[in-house]
This record gives sequence, structure tokens and C-alpha cells, in this order.
Amino acid sequence: MKYLIRLFIFWLLSFCLFRIIFIGYHFAELTSETRNFFSLLKMLFIGIRLDISTVSYFAILPYILYITGRGTKFYAITTRINNVVSYFLVVLASIIAIANIRFYTDWGSLLNFRAVSYLEHPDELITFVNFHSLFFPILLLILL
Repeated sequence: MKYLIRLFIFWLLSFCLFRIIFIGYHFAELTSETRNFFSLLKMLFIGIRLDISTVSYFAILPYILYITGRGTKFYAITTRINNVVSYFLVVLASIIAIANIRFYTDWGSLLNFRAVSYLEHPDELITFVNFHSLFFPILLLILL
């Protein structure tokens, strides 16, 4: 049970960090009414239900692997698989968070199906992306 709680807290803090980075990056776009402490705190808590839902999905496979392997001869194997899955989820969440920052800058909305559908047409995507639009996200991904 401790593992599940630690996993849950890790992901909640990660999503909170992603939200803080997003707000910090777009801070200049906030109105004077939303730049106060309580409004910024409200922004962090508005997404908590979605964060809890996402954390639940992200935590289920690592937790099942942890429970399955604990106390068995397959502990080393399940731990390695669990680590790979966890690292993959961290990279995936970081890429999505960075894509949200970049997408919101250019289109004024969060990442959605419309943006993902451009992956089917790489030639259109290449005309949209330039070095400056990739520098900050890549740097942020490396730092995370």
C-alpha cells in the first residue's frame, strides 16, 4: 500500500509541476484579475479531479506489476518491467505537458485531437514547426 501512495503522490506532484510551468510560461497572458495568489492557487486546484483520474490510470499497471512480483521469484523481472513502464509514462507525460505549452502558445487551446491529427501529414507539421518553437520544449524535456 505504501508503494501505491508514493506512486500517487509522485504523479500528483508531477502534474502540479507541469501546471506551474504552464502557468509560468503563459503568465504574461493572464489578466490583472488572475495574477493574484488566490487565482493562481485556484488554477492549480481546478484540474485536481482530472489529475486524480489520470494518476489512477498511470498508477494501475505499475501497481499491478508491483503486487504480482512482490514475494515471488519473478520480483527482479517485474521490477525491471515496472521501471520501464514508469520511465515511459514519465517521458510520455512530459512530452504531452511540453506539447500543451507549445500548442497553447500557437493556437490558444490545449493539445487536442486536431493537433494530433497533423501527425498524419508531416509536411504540414514541418511548415508549422521551426527551431525557435522547439528549443524551449526540448530544453524543458531534458531538464525534467
